[in-house]
Amino acid sequence: MGDCLVTPRAAQDFGNKDISRITGNVLRLLVRRSPYIDILDGGTFPNGVSIDQRAIVMERPVMNISLVQPAFTDDILMCGNTGTQAQVGSTEYTTRLQSIRGVGPKLCVKQMREAFQESYIATQDALQKQILYIMNVDVRSTLLLRSGVKCNVSSTQPFENMVTGDAQRIDTVFRDYWYPDSPLSFKLLKYAANYMHEDLLAEPFDSDKGVVAKWIGSLQSIENMRDELGVHQDLQYLTTGRYEIGTEGVSAYAWEGPYRGIVFGIDQQPLRFNTWGANLLPNFIEPEISVPTTIGVGARANPAYRSALYEIGFLVFANSFMRQVPDNYTGVGDMQFPTKYTSGELEFVVLRDNDCNTWGDYGYHIYEITRAYRPQRPHCIMPIAYKRCAMNFNLSPCTGYTPYSVTDSL
Repeated sequence: MGDCLVTPRAAQDFGNKDISRITGNVLRLLVRRSPYIDILDGGTFPNGVSIDQRAIVMERPVMNISLVQPAFTDDILMCGNTGTQAQVGSTEYTTRLQSIRGVGPKLCVKQMREAFQESYIATQDALQKQILYIMNVDVRSTLLLRSGVKCNVSSTQPFENMVTGDAQRIDTVFRDYWYPDSPLSFKLLKYAANYMHEDLLAEPFDSDKGVVAKWIGSLQSIENMRDELGVHQDLQYLTTGRYEIGTEGVSAYAWEGPYRGIVFGIDQQPLRFNTWGANLLPNFIEPEISVPTTIGVGARANPAYRSALYEIGFLVFANSFMRQVPDNYTGVGDMQFPTKYTSGELEFVVLRDNDCNTWGDYGYHIYEITRAYRPQRPHCIMPIAYKRCAMNFNLSPCTGYTPYSVTDSL
């Protein structure tokens, strides 16, 4: 016998058995909402070109004429004057498709017969939702690593020292001079947005409320800025329609605001860290750990993540990166392959063999995510590292009531 891909011992029976009566419905997974996929344009990665594909961005021409006070000459003296020669240039980036694959728990049809059937439907739903969340996390990771400008908050440094990077830069790292010493203020956020718009010529997003930049951060960072702005009740929301994941349309993220040209999006599980790494990027803390549950395991918040010292949010303008998916490819000539699902779709497979699964008793879900990120204007993303501060709840001890005694009334 060969090595079994699916063995009876490896099969996970995660269905709830109806030995004593199970009533009601299985509560579906509460998925974390995340706005990252919503901020990138989509496109396709063409087949038959090359492994690495080049993206070219034209730079602003250098006209070699003063942009403060252009020097004009009397027209009568212009005969034979060829003028000042302009200089032009472009920046090239490379893009490559990358993939990640996964499989769900292995199932045995014999075990499923007597199980509470809704357990399996809820499990499939949970896997689909978590795959979508992983796609959002992948976008966030790419924006962090490949962004052209980054900011490290300090109460003692000027803005020019907090920010590193420039227009059309890519793969910029944070400054390593310090750890953030204060939370992010709206005043600094607005100044950074003005800097990106005016100095780096970052283009805002179009919306039904006008042109806006977007801030994606933790709920607490947004609450701090609401307090700073004196926002007591917010009734304005921006939505951006729907986007396609696989064959399903997914409701796009609802953005709150705008406040002075910036809308807010909440990252329910932001990037957190305690130390800088040797590559001038943070040593990030995993937000979840696995714990045993009644059946199988479940994810819970990591205590180290909850007490992390520092956090990162994202100031975002339009046209930073394009998220590309591959054109469908099934082979050539007689060499045909089954259609591939590379956008995170779940497929349940039962593979008969002459070894462990001769009778087709076992099956499992499979999924694959394939994507490439094409840089366009990487400087339109600014990750900002700031400090997480302990909350002040404005609580104070007070003098309590004197307990009532029956003898006092006699």
